[in-house]
Amino acid sequence: MDLSLIKKRWALVLFALGSLLVIAAVACGGDDGVDAAPSGGAAPAAAATAEPAEGAAAAATAKPAEAAATAKPAAGGAAAATAQPAATVAQAVATNTPAPVSGAMGGPSGSIVYGMRTVESVYGIGYVGPYRTSATRQIGGVEEELFVFENGNPMSPNLIDTWDIDVAGTRARLTLKKGLKWQSPIGFEDIDFGELNAAELVEWFNRSNATTNPDTTYGDAGDFAAIFLEAKVIDEYTVEIGLVSPVFYCLPISQFGCLSAARGPHKVTSADTEGIEWARSHHIGTGPYVQSDDCVPGDRCSVEAISEH
Repeated sequence: MDLSLIKKRWALVLFALGSLLVIAAVACGGDDGVDAAPSGGAAPAAAATAEPAEGAAAAATAKPAEAAATAKPAAGGAAAATAQPAATVAQAVATNTPAPVSGAMGGPSGSIVYGMRTVESVYGIGYVGPYRTSATRQIGGVEEELFVFENGNPMSPNLIDTWDIDVAGTRARLTLKKGLKWQSPIGFEDIDFGELNAAELVEWFNRSNATTNPDTTYGDAGDFAAIFLEAKVIDEYTVEIGLVSPVFYCLPISQFGCLSAARGPHKVTSADTEGIEWARSHHIGTGPYVQSDDCVPGDRCSVEAISEH
């Protein structure tokens, strides 16, 4: 065999083995480099993941202020994003809105509409009939009671300033408050109907009482007759009424609690000044409402609030 040929073959074999070693070395070195790079980058990523988790846990378990103070700088953004809204919610304290002061905005306004089985003729003057309970409801608020039921007392003065009954129980004396103006119905605002004084109150008593006026159809005529005799004027605002039998406290002129619920006084002398028919269709009182001009039997009847009372 040719020696030179053998040498060439071994040279080729050695060259091939050397190439394999170089390739293996490069491959091993490449594997180490690839593994090292992710290994070096994974640590910050893990820290970045772990630290926000720790900050979030701290924010979840600690008070909002403590979470912001103890969270690591790297996790500060996440901790603050979690803590700050909680702190804001904690500061938002619910408060009640105060009710508006009465009259601050001009007082309540609007209208109330309600139905009735029958709309009667206007209850102008009570001592001429026919008397209907529904008719009195149509003009509610136009008149006011002499006494009202308040704190368990049915004789709490309303339009009355002072009152007394003599020791024998034979007469009652009532003194009205001053300045109780008769309110003009809608359409008659230019007419001054005066005020409720002793003379007007005496007329209301005596025309309504079945004892002093047998023809009266006033709804409380029977109660008046059971208790009262004739009423008389003592001075401009004081009246005196004789009593049928001794009574020392409860008189049938209260809103509620003495015999039946009594109505308040209304102007009856309009029958003398304006005529009986006009008076029968126009109810005049001292209350906060006045009769409107749309009252039609079988249809409707309205009352309107006055601006001052």
